[in-house]
Amino acid sequence: PMKDQKDWGKGYDLSKFDDRVKACAWYIDTVLKRFEEENYNNLELSGFYWIDESVFDKDIPLTSAIGDYIRQYKKLFYWIPYYTSWGYNKWREAGFDIAYHQPNHFFKPQIPDSQIDKACDSAYIYNLGMEMEFDVTALESNPAQNGDRLDTYLDHFEKKEVLHQSSMAYYEGGGAILVYSWSKNAKDKERMDRLANIIRTRRKMNWGWLTEKNNT
Repeated sequence: PMKDQKDWGKGYDLSKFDDRVKACAWYIDTVLKRFEEENYNNLELSGFYWIDESVFDKDIPLTSAIGDYIRQYKKLFYWIPYYTSWGYNKWREAGFDIAYHQPNHFFKPQIPDSQIDKACDSAYIYNLGMEMEFDVTALESNPAQNGDRLDTYLDHFEKKEVLHQSSMAYYEGGGAILVYSWSKNAKDKERMDRLANIIRTRRKMNWGWLTEKNNT
């Protein structure tokens, strides 16, 4: 809810704290109602995601209030801060149930592989999960040739035991997996098979501790 919006929707003034909470509550209620009405057979709504990737101390009362509102429906409040963003080490205080740390390595070739390790180490210290990141530039046919950077994530996540001990989120650029599924390139198929096997293996693991608001 943007503070400079003073005439939002139902007459709310989003410069006011109470109206910001009310606006978020309206959104949550609306999504839950519409999701239930659709009666999906193969989808589960597990929670809500806070889109801002940094949270300052002044924002914590708001995110905490929203987290409490979400949990009354027995849903979870998710957050994915960028690499060492403001508040990433205060995610519990900010009211989130699960938070994932972005390495932000994939998209800029000048960022060294060591940043993935540093992101994993910070996540371990502050009890965050990790985010896997890639997009269509990882395909062999793409001029950017970023496939090796996706491999680096997988290699370093394996080295740091992320694949076996951590919760994980996946960012695939809004369609990369679909585009990969169309590729006939052997290297693309090998890369996606590796990722698919990781996801399949992880789904067989016992992640019951997630419901206890805990990441390892």
